[in-house]
Amino acid sequence: MTVADCFPHEDKFPHEEIAERRKWILRYAKKGGVGAEFGVFRGHFSAVIGRVLKPKKLYLVDPWEKLGERFNWGNGNYTNNNQLTTAQAKADALRRTQHLDNIEIIEDFEENFLTSLTEKLDFVYLDSSHHYDDVVRTLPMIDKALAKGGVIFGDDWYSNPKHYSGVCRAVNEFVKKADYEIVAAGYDAQFCIRRAGDIEYTHQFGTPALDEKF
Repeated sequence: MTVADCFPHEDKFPHEEIAERRKWILRYAKKGGVGAEFGVFRGHFSAVIGRVLKPKKLYLVDPWEKLGERFNWGNGNYTNNNQLTTAQAKADALRRTQHLDNIEIIEDFEENFLTSLTEKLDFVYLDSSHHYDDVVRTLPMIDKALAKGGVIFGDDWYSNPKHYSGVCRAVNEFVKKADYEIVAAGYDAQFCIRRAGDIEYTHQFGTPALDEKF
């Protein structure tokens, strides 16, 4: 049996390579904490989060089949020209993260998850939507659930208005309005923000907090 036989869906898009490139942003999160990933898709970055941060609890939140049979994000390699089904993506994520300890799979929208959450989160990785309005709505909800010293990081940090600039614009507006600060942003479209007054609680910033090389 090959590695490809282990997953319901395989394609030639370099998901694993991209996930590994993005792991640098995780140096700003607390190791061994409680966190969540919004927008799990097929679990490639979920596996990296689990391996690098070794969280005490990791919520993997994605609506998957609640979106319908297909993602309908248009034709492209990311969803194998829309041949990938939401059920296949969920099955991939479950298989890819089954070795991780202390994870909880939540098949729902992040707004519903945050509304019902009863504990604080040390980090949230946001990769569920590229749209400005969605990010504007979600960030204040994450803020209410974030522990002292917690961070919000995510994907799709593009300033070009022709390429998913909604995330960058929404985050910049939120930072100013909610008294947050940008800790890091740039390489491979990743970003990280924290509350401006939380510096004393965040002990790992600027230190070799991770065992892995970046």
